[in-house]
Amino acid sequence: MGTGAGEPGGPRQGRDHRRRCGGGAEAINQYLAAELVEEIELQVVPILLGGGARLFADVDPGLRLEQRRAVDAPGVAHLRYRVVK
Repeated sequence: MGTGAGEPGGPRQGRDHRRRCGGGAEAINQYLAAELVEEIELQVVPILLGGGARLFADVDPGLRLEQRRAVDAPGVAHLRYRVVK
């Protein structure tokens, strides 16, 4: 992780206190299970891989997401959701 503004270990400047975390489905599922996520952004590209970890696997079935944004572009959909607590 970096050390810039709004990132872990970095200075908090202005009102932007967001932190970004990356990783695959397994890492994201762990963050969701630990209730450390307020907002999630997905870039969905329709490619069939035939395997891999499933996003939202083993996450509380009561998890509620509120759609904040959906942008359709050639070959990709950009989605943003807020986790409803």
